[in-house]
Amino acid sequence: MRARPASRGISCAGGAHKISVSRPATVIQGESMRCVLYCAVLAVALFPFGHAKAQMPMIINDAIAATVSSERAAVKIDPAPEGQAQIVFYRKRPFFGNKEIFALSEGGNEFAQLRFGQYAVHVIEPGTRQFALAAGGEALELQAQAGQTYYVEGELVKAEGGKRQSLKRVDEDQFRKVSFQLMKLETKAAE
Repeated sequence: MRARPASRGISCAGGAHKISVSRPATVIQGESMRCVLYCAVLAVALFPFGHAKAQMPMIINDAIAATVSSERAAVKIDPAPEGQAQIVFYRKRPFFGNKEIFALSEGGNEFAQLRFGQYAVHVIEPGTRQFALAAGGEALELQAQAGQTYYVEGELVKAEGGKRQSLKRVDEDQFRKVSFQLMKLETKAAE
């Protein structure tokens, strides 16, 4: 591991992780995991002094993600069964634990209870489909085509009087970026 002077802050892995401080510091070059953990420890050390308050959660998240990603690969979703479509519902793993359960249903039939850090693959017949959450909110309408895979993220959005559950359609790339953090949940068969 080498050290060299830097003009501002601490930077790891080519500048991806930074902690701004008021005086010159050192840039650490070496294994990226060690570097990310170094930044996380430094952020914790600087936190009481007010230097890293805004960036600390982001740095610690990166350290945790780097640890998990070194152990797990991105999830590979198999193609939809012939003549059918499939939807991958998922919830990201938040920095602070969110224990809310997203009860997913279609036509009043619940098929999954999604917690944070989980994904579920739901196979359906092609056509117009509506998916709802037991907690309310707008239903997600989807025009499913045979052989296609769709991705839907469950998220908490700000609403009047607090937060509410919401379903948002996303693309495959967005799913892949967080998939290494997710565990599979088996769904109930469609009725």
